[in-house]
Amino acid sequence: MRRGRSVDAYVFVKNADLATVEQLQRLVAVEGTGVRAVEPLTGPADAFVAVEAPDVRGVRRIVQGTLRDAGARDTDVALGIYPAQRIVRRWLQTPEYTAYARIRVHPGTAKDVVAAVEQMEGHLGSAAVTGTYDVLAAFGAQDFDTLTDVLLGQLHSLDAIAWSVTAIAQAEGPGGAS
Repeated sequence: MRRGRSVDAYVFVKNADLATVEQLQRLVAVEGTGVRAVEPLTGPADAFVAVEAPDVRGVRRIVQGTLRDAGARDTDVALGIYPAQRIVRRWLQTPEYTAYARIRVHPGTAKDVVAAVEQMEGHLGSAAVTGTYDVLAAFGAQDFDTLTDVLLGQLHSLDAIAWSVTAIAQAEGPGGAS
């Protein structure tokens, strides 16, 4: 990582009950936790957590300390490595539905996939990442049908994608976390 730049980590929490997800959401408001956003999900993960730390050791401390203390025991962690654009810009917008696509690509195509998803309707952010998948992309839409059209009609048409796993969030409305 470049000096002076923080490390972004994207954590998918599995096997978390409602109380754990709510505890994770409360961490966003606590200064110094490094937890930037938490979103409840449906699908193969129960929550998406965006983390920012000064370095990789800091990410590990947050995941193995702060998140586990809140009850998140089963996590899939990816570090953003390209581009500098961050997935968490999604919180500047408020779509009704958000999809987080974890994408495995064919070797040598991660930057091409990031560039392609950036042009898709509803793109909220994307990055090449480390971990069990190669690219993380977030898409938003005001209705479920539009979101699924993007996923099935645009994302799944990219030849460079070997497979993808997608989890979806719906805004919780006034007073709730989005």
